[in-house]
Amino acid sequence: VYHPVKLVRESTKPVPNGSPPTLGGLLKTKVQEGVRVIVFLWDDKTSHDKFLLKTDGLMHTHDEEARKFFRHSGVHCVWAPRYASNKLSIFKQQVVGTLFTHHQKCVIVDTQVIGNNRKITAFIGGLDLCDGRYDTPEHRLFKDLDTVFKDDFHNPTFQVNKSGPRQPWHDLHCKIEGPAAYDILTNFEQRWRKSAKWKVSVRRAV
Repeated sequence: VYHPVKLVRESTKPVPNGSPPTLGGLLKTKVQEGVRVIVFLWDDKTSHDKFLLKTDGLMHTHDEEARKFFRHSGVHCVWAPRYASNKLSIFKQQVVGTLFTHHQKCVIVDTQVIGNNRKITAFIGGLDLCDGRYDTPEHRLFKDLDTVFKDDFHNPTFQVNKSGPRQPWHDLHCKIEGPAAYDILTNFEQRWRKSAKWKVSVRRAV
């Protein structure tokens, strides 16, 4: 999760009046409005921000930046490191716990239906809520590098931020409602309870 990520960028989809343009700003605003927000983040063991030791980490997950941004904000966060099987060698355990992994990405919210009733709505997909991930169905490679994709360019092979081509993303995202949405909530709740040193009611949060 990268808190400065801009959620709406296309001119055809204006940001609602008063809504923060960034992910982090939106979450903080919702907390101030009385919404309970809990976030489960990947803890990159190679990133540090303590005293004189400051490193981005091998995977550039921005976990230390998120830790600082959400501190004392009312947004409840848990950072979960990746642990390898103790059957592996010490070296392999360090590799598994450090490098990238296929991990779950979901957003779960409660939404209002008829009357005062609420329902669970879940969103799952393959892209992180992070920098360098924004894309459109057109997958533009050269156009709008200085506007829509400004400061959100991703090309791990060449440093061509201004001229392109940018690396496009082609993935699938789903909006899920009904009983299946509760399955996603249960999955999140189980992972949260396993990793959290202190307990926040996930059911109350959504």
